[in-house]
Amino acid sequence: MVFSGALFESPYFQIERVADGVYAAIVRGGKGAWGNAGIVDLGGVTLLFDTFFTPRAAQSLREAAEALTGRPPTYVINSHFHADHVFGNQVFDDATIVATNRTYELMSVELPATLEEARADPASLNVALEGIHDPRVRRDRETLAGDYQALEAELAAIQVRLPDITFEQSMVFHGTKCAAQLITFGGGHTPSDVILYLPALATAFTADIVQVDFHPSMNTGNLEEWLRMLDQVEALQLEHVIPGHGNVGTGEHVKIMRQYLLDLRQLVEQARQDSTTSDYLSTIKEPEKYTTWSASGVFAQNLRNVDRWYHQ
Repeated sequence: MVFSGALFESPYFQIERVADGVYAAIVRGGKGAWGNAGIVDLGGVTLLFDTFFTPRAAQSLREAAEALTGRPPTYVINSHFHADHVFGNQVFDDATIVATNRTYELMSVELPATLEEARADPASLNVALEGIHDPRVRRDRETLAGDYQALEAELAAIQVRLPDITFEQSMVFHGTKCAAQLITFGGGHTPSDVILYLPALATAFTADIVQVDFHPSMNTGNLEEWLRMLDQVEALQLEHVIPGHGNVGTGEHVKIMRQYLLDLRQLVEQARQDSTTSDYLSTIKEPEKYTTWSASGVFAQNLRNVDRWYHQ
């Protein structure tokens, strides 16, 4: 059972208690946090999982960690290199930041480039809303616009804060109450993704390899590797899944995410077989079971990515 309520008030996120000492920071859309984060009190050690999209949101996350655990974060985990999960790192300069070797490499190259491009052309952060009448699409784009506006307001102050410690496959954090395992099964959503697994609680922070009712971006991923990773996550038999985007879920959402990827692959293959034109992707309709998911614009992007992986 997940407990929500006034555990900590923030304009950027809502805190939900998933288990004793385990908290999900679920973003409020369009406020500058963008990707979910987590707080774990191991007993004498506070872990933070990801740091949001902007320093202001991250500062509020830091305050939440101190209020909920009685101490500032000891360790901060960067699940992968995407900015919506790590641009808040600078707020935790007194903590030890941990990531995989590959994520460190990607952060050191991609994040400075992202900042440089945004500062050189702030207008690139604008999200067009004119002419969009579909309520679902408009809601998603308004949320995206809000997050980018929050980033633009802090562009001058953002600094790239890289991890202090890197690892290859796994590491374990020990506290007086429980332990947590940081595991990478490789790369699926990005070239390197990690989960934070609490075996005693059958709980994991999965970042973006599992998302709940949310179309996952596949721009930097690999579908086959992603499927392989989900098989390994499913084998953990999780009761609680804290996703990178969307609300807190269960182990069932690992299966749903896997089926989503399989559906994309099947849709693209079927369209290629049935179509007599090169524009076969335009014939694919979003399956009804996904039409309530957020990030609706990502579906068409994902079709193009799947097609690129298998046929170009």
